[in-house]
Amino acid sequence: MLPTSRTAVRDMLDLADVPGADLVVELGPGTGVYTGEILARLRPDARLLALEIDPHLAELLTQRFDDPRLQVVCDSAENLHEHLRGERADIVVSGLPYTSLEPELRQRILDQIPRALRLHGVALVLQYSPFVQAELRRRFPHVRRRVSLLNFPPAFLFGCSAGAEVRAEEPTGSLLPLTRRTWSEGRRYIVPSAALGAALLLKRRRSGWLALGAAAGFTAFFRDPERPLTAEPGVVYAAADGVVRSVDESVDEPWLPGGRAVRIATFLNLHNVHVNRSPVEGKVAEMEFVEGGFAPALFSRAGHNTRTRIAIDGPSGRVVVVPMAGLIARKISSWIQPGDQVETGQRIGLIHLSSRTDVLLPEGGVHVLVRPGDRVRAGITPLARYRPGG
Repeated sequence: MLPTSRTAVRDMLDLADVPGADLVVELGPGTGVYTGEILARLRPDARLLALEIDPHLAELLTQRFDDPRLQVVCDSAENLHEHLRGERADIVVSGLPYTSLEPELRQRILDQIPRALRLHGVALVLQYSPFVQAELRRRFPHVRRRVSLLNFPPAFLFGCSAGAEVRAEEPTGSLLPLTRRTWSEGRRYIVPSAALGAALLLKRRRSGWLALGAAAGFTAFFRDPERPLTAEPGVVYAAADGVVRSVDESVDEPWLPGGRAVRIATFLNLHNVHVNRSPVEGKVAEMEFVEGGFAPALFSRAGHNTRTRIAIDGPSGRVVVVPMAGLIARKISSWIQPGDQVETGQRIGLIHLSSRTDVLLPEGGVHVLVRPGDRVRAGITPLARYRPGG
């Protein structure tokens, strides 16, 4: 069994509002694959309680993460209630291999999880088989299942809640990490590849597996994970997943006051989620489609590629978002129009197959929180914070 991929971990954590949590519990953190990502999302004043039964791994966690928010306890997950001391968690995260545990131990641990949660708390469970779903449904009235295909083997992700249904846009099916909207965009790539693969395999051509692999890759590309967010006032969040390519000062931008901007450019690789999200709440004030070239998104001349420009008037000022087409697939889908009200983190469009997204903010009015080389996630990672009175 290979280690759980960072993509699967992030897809699972996207099913809950980790930045909004006061207390998160992790059962069986092991070497810290989940721990690091949880800490990266937690607020400075939040806490993470991690229960690890292996003394060596517990010590390793303590040494690896020198973070005052983390408390590592060397004990079995079945004794969780003893360490909460009457508190209730907002989120419980578990990657324990339930199907390989002794039945009685599995029952005792699973029984602990709903008791440890607050009324609207969420349990997040990652497994490599779907069989634990029946156990979860006996304990939670609301269980949502997704599959992370960019993991080997594919990982089953469960978001469970007793007080309210886990927030999520309706998926096309329990095994597909797509929403109906991304399926309508992606099926032009997925269906032909799958049909070609099936036809070749019927003719006993091994090349059919390549076509089916391409179909699976397209399915993963058009995935649309949930991103619950408790937005912090005055913060501008990432509009796209990827790597910050550049932070440019004093850029011309006629849609912003004074005509000058700070531009934060994010490069989206093929493996990134390509759904764009609104960096702030507000009203879509202006939109325009600009025809241009199709240079590779990593090149500086990609700034003149075919693109959509979106101006959003938020509570702290105007933000301009610019999704750009790339070299491979030259299409941008927009899901909003002028006059629409959008929430922070709301899906606003999709760029097809590797691209770039710029966020432009008033020059001198914000403090940028990222730098080139940083990895960001749409609707999760803060990009900048407005200065008081800016």
